[in-house]
Amino acid sequence: MELILFLKTKMNAVMKDKRNQSVFVLIIRFPNRIRHFSSG
Repeated sequence: MELILFLKTKMNAVMKDKRNQSVFVLIIRFPNRIRHFSSG
């Protein structure tokens, strides 16, 4: 339960920083690309 709270605060801090936000978006999109390649 504490881990989830830690991750939430960590993500909030990341989202406040615009540079980190773009990196965060890449991390989210990257697995989607891998799935797209493996399915195609």
